Amino acid sequence: DGGGGGGGKKRSHAKRHAEFASWLLQIFGTEALRGGAGVLDVAGGGGDLAFELQCRNGVRTTLLEPREVRLDSRQRRWLRKQGEGGLGPYRHIRDLLDERFEESDEGARLLREAACVVGLHADEATELIVDAALKYGRPFAVVPCCVFPRLFPQRRLASGGDVRTTAALCDYLLQKAPGLEAGFLPVAGRNKVIFRRAAAPPQPERTLAAPAVAYIPQSVGRAELRHAVQEHTGGKDGE
Repeated sequence: DGGGGGGGKKRSHAKRHAEFASWLLQIFGTEALRGGAGVLDVAGGGGDLAFELQCRNGVRTTLLEPREVRLDSRQRRWLRKQGEGGLGPYRHIRDLLDERFEESDEGARLLREAACVVGLHADEATELIVDAALKYGRPFAVVPCCVFPRLFPQRRLASGGDVRTTAALCDYLLQKAPGLEAGFLPVAGRNKVIFRRAAAPPQPERTLAAPAVAYIPQSVGRAELRHAVQEHTGGKDGE
């Protein structure tokens, strides 16, 4: 099912951002992740992974996420305690990983120079991250979760089978290029990591996976629905 593995005691799902950050530092090395344009965190939701990497571990990180993202009170307190000794808040670009971003000056620079492109439960963007990293020759790491077979019906395993489960999606991603590896995070739930350790020759002919139909990213849809509920209930979040 795309989970399991790793052995030992698993931490709660809520610890996944800290555990993924720790895993990235261990596998790629802190100094390597600090190189180039730093880490590009795609579809990073509320920015928890970007916060762990940049604010807690000194790895410059850019969050690519179309939603509005704000630091929570715990994060703001932590930054105040650090004073001017750290890197400060991570950078946030409100955009999607797509051809338009890829063709922009800033998008092209980040994709060319990223020390690593990452995605933790990045939903619809998961395959895009892998494709972009392969196209630009960058190291990457993704933790697949949701599959969205209706959005990506063209996916097929080397065996010809459909890609309708997280386990099948992981196999499909591993089959995209030689030299890709799989690992596991010590957390409950979807915890399998598909990754490439080092840079490789770019594949400029590769195109980014395109959904079969236009869509609103799942995370954006949830945020818009939550905002609508709060507007309707006077900010009581559906009570």
